[in-house]
Amino acid sequence: MAVPANVSFALHRIVGADAGDLLDWMNSVEANRSELSELVTVYSSEARMHTDLRSAELRREMAELRSELKVEMAELKGEMGKLKGEMGKLRAELNEEMADLRGELKGEIAELRGDMRAGFAAIDTRFAKQDAAFGQLMQTRSAGWSACGPPAPWRLS
Repeated sequence: MAVPANVSFALHRIVGADAGDLLDWMNSVEANRSELSELVTVYSSEARMHTDLRSAELRREMAELRSELKVEMAELKGEMGKLKGEMGKLRAELNEEMADLRGELKGEIAELRGDMRAGFAAIDTRFAKQDAAFGQLMQTRSAGWSACGPPAPWRLS
């Protein structure tokens, strides 16, 4: 099939004198179409075969990587198991130390509570003595006031 006349005319108008070379090349391509088609078919089949080989190679590499990853994951799981065991031991030790500390603190708090109770008892005793002394003083003053009335503010002694 030859190059259509309208394409030839358009090429002469756009490209000018060099359009002849371009038209000759287009005509040779058209003449060799079957040969080119065969070459394309061969190239496509070779490309498909190469793609299939590459795909197989990639699948094999992925399988290798997957198996390596499984091995590494198993190792990591083992290490995580060890870490969990160590963390359990540390947690037990920490709980034991915390229990000891709680016991010590309870003892110290009980001792402090006893000291505070003794101190408050001593203060209560002092206040009781002072209350008694103040009560006697008030009785003495009150006896004196009952006979002659309360003292004038300037005479308080």
